[in-house]
Amino acid sequence: MQTTTVRVTTPMPSGKEPLVWHFDLMTANPAEAIRWTKATPQVLPHAIVEVVERASN
Repeated sequence: MQTTTVRVTTPMPSGKEPLVWHFDLMTANPAEAIRWTKATPQVLPHAIVEVVERASN
């Protein structure tokens, strides 16, 4: 099955770097991957969720 990589960026207080996480979701549909990620309770409402290209090995 194809996966979609999603990056979650959570802003932090000024002077701190944002928290950045990458997740591989088991779907080829980018909209579905974003929706699933935003529905996760650990992802804060003000976090930025976006689909990113997978790094090639």
